[in-house]
Amino acid sequence: MLPSDLIKQLNPERPVQMEELVLNLSVSERTIRNWIKDYNTTSQQNGFTIVNIHSKGYVLDIHDSERYHRLIENAQSINDIGNRQQRLSFLLYYLLQQTDFVSLQKLADAIQVSRNTLVNDLDEFEEMANKLEISVERKSHYGIRLVGNETILRKAFTRFVVGSNNYTSMIRIYFDFIEKLDDSKLVSTLDEFLNNRDIEVTKVSFDSIIEHIKVLLYRVSMKNYILDYQAKPVDQRFNDLALDLVQWLSQTYEIYIPVQEVEYLASQLAGKTSLEYIPIQEKERLQVLIQTILRSIDEEFITNFSLDIELQEALLLHMVPLTTRLTNRLNLDNPLIDEVSSRYANVFLIALRFTELWQEALHLDQHLTRDEIGYLALHFAGNIERAKQDALNRIKRVLIISDMGRSNVRLLKEKIQDLLPRSIVDSENERDSEWINQQDSHLIISTVTLDDKAIYAPVIYIKDMIHEDDLYRIKDLIILKSYISRDIHRNKVVPDLFSKRFFMISEEKDYLKNIEVMAHKMMKEKVAQEDFLSLVLERELKFTTIYQNGIAGPHGMVLNANVDCIGVTLLKQACIYEGKKVSIIFLINIRKGNLFLYREISRYLAKLMDDPKHIQNCLKAQDFEEFYRQSLLIEV
Repeated sequence: MLPSDLIKQLNPERPVQMEELVLNLSVSERTIRNWIKDYNTTSQQNGFTIVNIHSKGYVLDIHDSERYHRLIENAQSINDIGNRQQRLSFLLYYLLQQTDFVSLQKLADAIQVSRNTLVNDLDEFEEMANKLEISVERKSHYGIRLVGNETILRKAFTRFVVGSNNYTSMIRIYFDFIEKLDDSKLVSTLDEFLNNRDIEVTKVSFDSIIEHIKVLLYRVSMKNYILDYQAKPVDQRFNDLALDLVQWLSQTYEIYIPVQEVEYLASQLAGKTSLEYIPIQEKERLQVLIQTILRSIDEEFITNFSLDIELQEALLLHMVPLTTRLTNRLNLDNPLIDEVSSRYANVFLIALRFTELWQEALHLDQHLTRDEIGYLALHFAGNIERAKQDALNRIKRVLIISDMGRSNVRLLKEKIQDLLPRSIVDSENERDSEWINQQDSHLIISTVTLDDKAIYAPVIYIKDMIHEDDLYRIKDLIILKSYISRDIHRNKVVPDLFSKRFFMISEEKDYLKNIEVMAHKMMKEKVAQEDFLSLVLERELKFTTIYQNGIAGPHGMVLNANVDCIGVTLLKQACIYEGKKVSIIFLINIRKGNLFLYREISRYLAKLMDDPKHIQNCLKAQDFEEFYRQSLLIEV
């Protein structure tokens, strides 16, 4: 069962008891409570809330029928285990948890397909496993199993089993084992051991160590030991810490843990901690290096990262253990990577550039994974959020122009005052531009049409009634006003970057060739620099910018456009690049310093990729005008 199966068991009228849910779904009560918590956390997005009626059970409170039915439709397609890709994913998930051969009939029964269907899937499954450096061993009358380097198998287990929310009811052994562990005791003991040695770790690293220990306990309980790990030298403090942890684990859980597990745990601890014990001179050298790299980035992107002391401290705390992980060829998996790279493409690009300069300065040959860069990007995102707040604090006087009733205007004033607590917020229904200019406001928020060109202050137009989502939008528009070439803001910033000159409907099935054609158009029209194509291809070859539902947003390694614009290519037939489907290509060409505009584009593409119906409507466009009309319907 999957989390979405829970929704199929619930309805708005008849409450369902927890006991009935456990019986019907064949999962634990704890799992169901976690699913309910996850769904209620995103209730606004899902269109419903799961409500517990005392002594009666659970019911659905549907407040947005359209979003609710859309989620049900999407869940139906996701849950279809008859889909080959789903079967292959489950095979990997299942076999990573087995220590011996599994018969084909047993696998077929688990997937609920015929044995012949499973046999037909095996060649493709073997290709998928080989890409992970894992081999599939077949043996007559015994079945199949996965074989390979123990370290690689362990990393795959963490990524595809521990990091997966799928198929939890199909394989209960691991999860039953985890549920019996006393998490609080494990967390407090690790925290105590780290504090005793004055070793600091980030929350992400701490959680990662906990997950590693859980996997270790499960493996050794199944007598699935690491046999051929070649230990690399680490600081003795981590060897001692690993030894103390293993002794405590052995006594607490009454389990045998071999010596090579101690060595492997020591390398994991060394790669995931902040190494505060490094000499002061070395720390100062790295601080200078970080400042130097940030100044270079500031010059390339017209930013102020080098002035942010909080960012520098966070980067030092992050980069020291990251470099250690590189040296030991270890990486952290990032379950949020797709979200970060697609919705925060601006900071992901900066993080990518930072790591390039870092590796170049330290002469590191190992390349960072996309997951690691995603974690680093979050630090830069924090800087941008702080910059946004500073910009909001500089708004000292706001004038609301509206012809709404007094009660509605009063409510609007209160919401704007909450958004800008350091501002004086006034309201009037006067539309005369000369009078408005005399008020010397820093920002005008209006529900009525004004003579935009005659007003000095930036103007933001809003609806008569605004909701919480609208407030976030207003906040972003206030920030954005300094980064685009006009001060009159409506909700169509990104579509204004589209143009008929840079729009095409293509029959070409090669993803990179489509990019080349559009890039050449932009360079020929002088809106892009001569090196635009090479910078875009360099970015794609490092990490592709193909996101979800066929949407791609390629861009250069640096922002150096002559004119801000986005080229749009609609593919008549979706193509595949690096295993990902592409239907629409948005080739982003943004000027130096336009990071907030870049973020606005990321938000727009994220909104589009979350709406498959809108994607299909865009793909049906026969010309630019029709596509542009569809693009205006995407509310960000």
